[in-house]
Amino acid sequence: MRAPSRIAIVLGLAAVSSTAAGQFSTGVHLVEVYATAADARGRLVTDLVADDFVVREDGEVQAVTAFAAGDVSLSVALSIDHSWSMAGERLRMAQSAAHVFLGQLRPTDDAMLIGVSSDVEVLARLSRDRVRQHEVVESLATWGTTRLYDSVIAAVGYLYDTRGRRALVILSDGSDRYSDATAEDALRAVRAAEVLVYPVVVGPTAPAAFSELARLSGGRAFHVEARKLSTIFRDIAHELRHQYLLGYIPRKGISGGGEWRRIEVEVKRPGVHVRAREGYVARQ
Repeated sequence: MRAPSRIAIVLGLAAVSSTAAGQFSTGVHLVEVYATAADARGRLVTDLVADDFVVREDGEVQAVTAFAAGDVSLSVALSIDHSWSMAGERLRMAQSAAHVFLGQLRPTDDAMLIGVSSDVEVLARLSRDRVRQHEVVESLATWGTTRLYDSVIAAVGYLYDTRGRRALVILSDGSDRYSDATAEDALRAVRAAEVLVYPVVVGPTAPAAFSELARLSGGRAFHVEARKLSTIFRDIAHELRHQYLLGYIPRKGISGGGEWRRIEVEVKRPGVHVRAREGYVARQ
């Protein structure tokens, strides 16, 4: 499957922007925030309760009315750069890391594989079929250029209708080549979406946009040697299994004409810091 056209991308972003809040079974619209808590040594903190968190929207404290720890369903897109610049050891290490990541997912987690080269292609549709996913990873071969920014926008669109937490893990040498979209387009897509982004770069330089994608979404960016990829991917899978869901009804209402609303999440326990998305686009 090829990446969406520029027109489809624009329409997709409009759709994502219009659904910045989730909806629980009660039928009440909530803003959903997925948070990762860690101590000063970077170890995940997994025993927090709702009262340990403080959530602010545009500086105003919000009442957390929905809370879950670690057991929220996951839909994840694994986007793998298999362009010519990934030839040799990089691709072999990328394949090994992808196998590790898929092996760490829970049986109830949905995953899809996206190939990034001169095309952005869905190599394995969203499913729980790990056998098929491992086969696809093993069959990867290098080809073409690197439409990285196009792949980010496409992945956000592919995850749009999925359930629960949505995450995008990107593995690349970090150099975009010949995308129709710009870094700013990719940032705008993630800013309007509810997708945690984890860019992992194995090349000599990591684009500044990748760190920004992670920061905006509440994910985490990595710049590592190829031989460390499997460890990093195991860590990402572990983090995705131990996150908190915080849901709240905004005091000023869910609709807001499409403006950006800033979210701040704090943990009351000393020595614990938290990562979460920085805000959302209010529904028009």
